[in-house]
Amino acid sequence: MEAKILLVDGSLEARDIKHILESFGYAVSCASSGEEAIEKVFDTRPDLVLMDINLTGEMNGIEVAQKIQETDIPVVFSTAHYHQPLLKMVMETQPYGYLVKPYEAIELKLAVENAIYKKNTENRLIWTENRLQIGMDMAKMVYWEYNTEKDLFTFDDQFYALYCTSAHEEGGNLMSSQEYVERFVDPGAYELMERELSKTYDVDDPDFISSPRHWIIRGDGKRRFVVVRFRIMFDEKGQKIGTRGVNQDITEQKIAEDALAKSLDEKEMLLKEIHHRVKNNLMIISSLLNLQSHYIKDKDARDVFKESQNRAKSMAMIHERLYRSTDLKNIDFGDYIMSLTTDLYHTMVLDPDRIKLDIDVEDVKIDINNMVPLGLIVNELITNSMKYAFPNHKSGYIKIQLYHENEKITLVVSDNGIGLPEDVDYRKTNTLGLQLVKSLTEQINGEIRLDQSQGTAFTVIFEEQNP
Repeated sequence: MEAKILLVDGSLEARDIKHILESFGYAVSCASSGEEAIEKVFDTRPDLVLMDINLTGEMNGIEVAQKIQETDIPVVFSTAHYHQPLLKMVMETQPYGYLVKPYEAIELKLAVENAIYKKNTENRLIWTENRLQIGMDMAKMVYWEYNTEKDLFTFDDQFYALYCTSAHEEGGNLMSSQEYVERFVDPGAYELMERELSKTYDVDDPDFISSPRHWIIRGDGKRRFVVVRFRIMFDEKGQKIGTRGVNQDITEQKIAEDALAKSLDEKEMLLKEIHHRVKNNLMIISSLLNLQSHYIKDKDARDVFKESQNRAKSMAMIHERLYRSTDLKNIDFGDYIMSLTTDLYHTMVLDPDRIKLDIDVEDVKIDINNMVPLGLIVNELITNSMKYAFPNHKSGYIKIQLYHENEKITLVVSDNGIGLPEDVDYRKTNTLGLQLVKSLTEQINGEIRLDQSQGTAFTVIFEEQNP
């Protein structure tokens, strides 16, 4: 879209100037007097006014420029008379250019282009600053600077407005760090502020950014919560001269956070209580099975009760850990294996010198969804080894391993006992324990392998859960 220029010039050269401007692609309208110029400015709203200082009528160009300043339309002056007092009067109107007649077409072209470019740049800058200010206002964010050498903060009106006061009430825009802390910072945050201010002197990293959060006390006495984001300022020689930053009122967010934290704490306590009750119920079941087994004469039937009792206890131990854990998402599976295995060993192995127990487990965190099936898998495999691997008072060892490998977790339960009978296929057996192991491994999307080259070694491999 072509720019519109109002040419205000009553001289004989006006027509030639108009033709030159039109040859450059501008839409040109003319006025010869100051009064006519003012009327056309408010009527047509040109993009630029090119105006001679000497005009016909009662007003000169400088007076016209003063009248139309409120329109924010750029003015370029031209005159055939150049002297210092006149130039001073011209500069007071803040023109966008000044041409001395006679001038070449190229001089006119450059003066007009520079004036329009400067105005467009200013408009873009104002637009950007307005958007930034709107964004900062909406975010309840204000800007400040701190001079290390002078120990002075510089605050503007927006800053003071956030603190419900004004520069007039505070005695100006400058304030020492001690005055700021004593005037606005909640006493509970004094130590934090002192520590953060000291970083101004101690930190030399140009990319350092700090974001302390603390309570403030506004001018009206109300407490608000702010986050202070600041970074170090350096001069052209790389010397540290202070800090600059923004304060943002996040009181409401601090409150949408405290309430959420309280709710999460309450839910965590509820979950812990649930795990505690589930553990108690499982232990009751285990105790009932134990009591019932005393009335059973048949050894095989009594063993079935004992195995069921151990399964209940293994699950109870999981819920006990969940109850005591600070992280309900993941549980230390290695520690669980240590406890479960040791408990089973002392319960089932009557002669510790005959059967040795070797536990080698890493610190592995297991997702709660996998914890129960894995606990039962460990229970079944260890129970099988302790129960069947060493008949007729044979001696040997049982080894449990747990480790990370290639972003997967490997569990190995092995023994150097007599091994499984040759006609037993663990994938198709009717034995409840091995059926459980196979089913539970599928439940956690894992795979199971059997090695009978040196006794029996079951390996369960499953994916490591993302936290």
